[in-house]
Amino acid sequence: AYKDDCYFLLNGALGDQIGVVDWTTGHKDGGEGEAWLDPDAGILKREGISFGTVEGVVAVHEPVLPANGSSAIYAWIAAGRSLDECQSQNRFVTERKPQYLLTRTMNYWRAWLNKEETDMHDLSPEFVRLYQRSLLIIRSQVDNGGGIIAAGESGLTAIAHGQESYAYVWPRDGANTANALGKAGYAFLASRFYDFCRNVISHQPVESDSQNAYEESTFMLHKYTPDGRMASSWMSLVDESGQPQLPIQEDCTALLPYALWRHYRKFRDIELFRPLFRPLVLSTGNFMVDFRGPKTGLPAPSYDLWEEKRGIYSYTVATVWAGLTAAANLANLFGEKFYVEKFQTAAAEIKQACETHLYDDAEGRFLKSVSIGPGVNIQKDPTVDASFYALWYFGMFDPKDPRIERTMQAVTDRLSCQTQIGGIARYEGDAYHWDETLQVDRAKIPGNPWFITTLWQAQYQIAKAESLDELTLAIPFLQWACERALPSGVMAEQLHPLTGEQVSVSPLTWSHATFVAAVQEYLEKFEHLSRTLDA
Repeated sequence: AYKDDCYFLLNGALGDQIGVVDWTTGHKDGGEGEAWLDPDAGILKREGISFGTVEGVVAVHEPVLPANGSSAIYAWIAAGRSLDECQSQNRFVTERKPQYLLTRTMNYWRAWLNKEETDMHDLSPEFVRLYQRSLLIIRSQVDNGGGIIAAGESGLTAIAHGQESYAYVWPRDGANTANALGKAGYAFLASRFYDFCRNVISHQPVESDSQNAYEESTFMLHKYTPDGRMASSWMSLVDESGQPQLPIQEDCTALLPYALWRHYRKFRDIELFRPLFRPLVLSTGNFMVDFRGPKTGLPAPSYDLWEEKRGIYSYTVATVWAGLTAAANLANLFGEKFYVEKFQTAAAEIKQACETHLYDDAEGRFLKSVSIGPGVNIQKDPTVDASFYALWYFGMFDPKDPRIERTMQAVTDRLSCQTQIGGIARYEGDAYHWDETLQVDRAKIPGNPWFITTLWQAQYQIAKAESLDELTLAIPFLQWACERALPSGVMAEQLHPLTGEQVSVSPLTWSHATFVAAVQEYLEKFEHLSRTLDA
C-alpha cells in the first residue's frame, strides 16, 4: 500500500512458514468494494489491486487446530519511504524469524526496566507492575529528538471533526515527566528533553542599555510539535480589547529550572548544564522576575494549569517561586552572585505577596486565584482546586503548615467523588467531559476523578509523614490508581465517576509520570524513616 513516499508492506507467518496464503484489496467506501466484507464470508477474493481510498486484507491459514490446541501465527507491517525499503525490512524479518525478533525486543526492554536495582520495600507486586508498565509507557511517549508528548492517542476522527489531538509537547507535562524519569534513574531521557527545550524556547527582546547578553529573557509557549515547531493553540495573542498578551502558562517556563535543579541534585552532572544555563536558567529567571504585576509583585496573569482562564493562580505562583529559587541555586553553582540575589529577592517578594493576596483569613485557606481590577480592586476566586498541591509540593510552604493543612483538607472534603469509583476531581464544578445526567448529584460528584489529582493526595501524605505508620496513609491513593488502570497498565486522563470508564486521552503521559514520581517519593521517604528509626 502506498501514497507518494509512504509505503506499507504486510506479511505473516504460521510458525516458521513465511508468507500469506490469501489476500484481497478493496475500497473503504462501506459498499460492495469494501475488502473487510470478504473475511465475514470466510473467502478472500484475491483482488490484486485497488486505488483511491483503499484497504487490504491478508490471511495465514492454520489448516488443523484441535480442540484446546494452540498455534503461533505472526503478522507484521514494514513501513518505508519506498518499496525497496519495505522489502528490505521484510527480508530482515523473514531471515531472522519473527519469534527471534520478539524475544530480542522483550530482552531489551527487560534490561531497560532493570537498569536500576530498586528496592521496592513493602510495596505489593501490583504496585511494582504498574510502576514498570508506567515507565515503559512513558518511554513510548518520548520522541528521539527529546520531546515528550502528552499522549499518543489516535483520535483521527476527532481531528477530522475540528478537534485536536494530544500528540504535542506541553512543557509542563514534559518537565514533570522528565523529573519523574530523573527520580527513576533515567537521566539520559530527561536530559534530552532539556535539550529540546533549549532549542525551542522563545526570546524576549532585551530592554536594557547594559548590552549584557545575560539580561535577555526567555519563556516557553503553550505547546510544540515533537519536531520543535510551534503547535496549534487556543491561547490568544491579544485580549478582548485587542491589547497584546503573551499566550502562555507561566508554569511551563518556571518548571524548567525547577526540574533542572532537581536533576542536578540527583546526578551532579555539571557538564549537562553548561549549554542549558543561559537559556533555561538565567534567561528564564529574568523573565519570571520581570513578568510580574506592579501592584502586587505577584506573577502577571497567564493561563491557568487547566488551560481555561487567565488570571493569577496559587498554582502558578507556587511554580514561579520554585523556578526562581531553583534558578538562584543554579546561579550560585556557577558563581553568578548578582543573579543569585536577584532571583532570591524576587522569590521572597512573591511568597510574601502570595501570603498577602492569595491566603484568605475568612476561608482559613488559600484561594484558587485573584484578579486585579482598576485601582486596588482585587477579586477573589475561592473555588477549591486540586492544584493547591503546588503550594507545598514545589517547596514554597511546608506541608505541615497549618494553612496548607486546612487547604488540603478542603481538597479532600470538597473534591472527593462520593461514589464507588472514588478519586479526586480537578475543581468544584468541573465541566470537562462531564456527564450532564449527573448534574443533580453535583454535591456528591464535584467532577470526574483524575489520576494525577488523586495521586497528588498520595504525594501529600508521603511528604508530611513522620513515621512509617503515617506513610501508609499514602497507600490507598496508590492502590486506587492500580485498581483503576486498565489490565494493560494504561491510565487515562480521567474516569467516569459512576462507571469507572476511562475518559479522554489514554494513556496520558502525565498520569504515568505522577505514579512513577509518587512511588519514588514513597521509597525515598520509607528509607529515610527507616534510617531514622535505626539511629
